[in-house]
Amino acid sequence: PQPIFHDKNSIENASLGLKERVKESKLNAICCLPLNHVGGWMQIERAMKFGGKVFFCDYLDLINEDLRPVISKRWISLVPTQLFELIKSSTACRNLRTAFGVFLGGGRLPKVLAEKARHENIPLCPCYGMTETAGMITLLNSDDFLNGKDGVGEELSHVSIRSLRTDNRIIVRTKSLCFRKGDQNLDPNDWLHTMDSGTKKEGIGWQIGMRLDRTIKSGGKKVNPSVIEDIILESGVVEKCIVAGIKDDRWGEKVVIYLVMEKSKIDFLKEQTKPKLKNYEYPKEWYLVDKLPVSEMGKFRVKN
Repeated sequence: PQPIFHDKNSIENASLGLKERVKESKLNAICCLPLNHVGGWMQIERAMKFGGKVFFCDYLDLINEDLRPVISKRWISLVPTQLFELIKSSTACRNLRTAFGVFLGGGRLPKVLAEKARHENIPLCPCYGMTETAGMITLLNSDDFLNGKDGVGEELSHVSIRSLRTDNRIIVRTKSLCFRKGDQNLDPNDWLHTMDSGTKKEGIGWQIGMRLDRTIKSGGKKVNPSVIEDIILESGVVEKCIVAGIKDDRWGEKVVIYLVMEKSKIDFLKEQTKPKLKNYEYPKEWYLVDKLPVSEMGKFRVKN
């Protein structure tokens, strides 16, 4: 990845935009994301600017300890892979329920995970952002989430977002834009073209689609891996999964899936999901693995 450079103005604008949205004075936080990534470091920046306090821990501490006295009246930031682990623990769910809100970014929120979080009454605040924008640029408040609203909410006050008609690619103009990405100088008045697709629905907010660079072209058809992953996870027998396209002489790219699950249930899974997927979406190969590769920020990574 290209190095990204922010200055005082972009960081301050990102912090002010969030503070204005959540209407909370100090933005006290629980930090369990790496500080060398924007998701972790921005919690420090907000606390320093507004006089807040930050409690540092490993996210797995939420499973092993009763941290409710610490988490109470604080915000916590997580990514979906972390929430997948935490949602299985009654102790972690009790901890999370006491937070002001749980900012969830750094990846798509699968439908099955959203429903589990609502069932556990966890105050999730799904958001959308990136390193180039110094973190989140949209936010859905926890009340709306718990009442069944999907998506990542409305853009923050320092942000304008559009989607292109051709492929629904999201483009962003924001006062929190980095001033340089790699060798390219950027201007906050410019539109940043992302690799995400999405649409805005009136009264609902932004719905993030898929990473355009994850599109699989198989047999002349475009395949959205997220659709397949959601259907697979809804089966209830899969702990985690990720779909990828692997180069293939016949198909161009063939759809393959990597699964963390019990081997004895794989035949049941294939039979249950086949009627729900189109022929070109149905994986050509199914791989059982002990764990999925994740980045330092907890994002799933699969290389061809």
